[in-house]
Amino acid sequence: MLGLVFLKYISDSFLELYNSLLDQKDAVGGGDEEDKDEYKAENVFFVPPSARWDHLQNSAKLSNIGKILDDAMDQIEKENPSLKDVLPKNLDPKALGELIDLIGNISLGDAKLGVLMAY
Repeated sequence: MLGLVFLKYISDSFLELYNSLLDQKDAVGGGDEEDKDEYKAENVFFVPPSARWDHLQNSAKLSNIGKILDDAMDQIEKENPSLKDVLPKNLDPKALGELIDLIGNISLGDAKLGVLMAY
């Protein structure tokens, strides 16, 4: 379960910066929201499209969710070498869909955590 919570956290953090980069791009022709270096510069893990939480949550009820999640973990490790062999794999597919839906209702991005940590 902790692996999924971590995945949700890095996906939420990624999405915050992704949206910020999109806003900058629209306003002043700023950064590229799919450029890995933009995320590295901000100490945010880059999350490939098929490993992003919205994709996983949309796939939560599929019979192959275990493979989808394992592939997502592999992709994240490939894009972020510091996570190599850290993320869990081969999770029990039976409960994964419900667990993904449950965790999906929690906001874990840096902005949300910063507010919580201030208290």
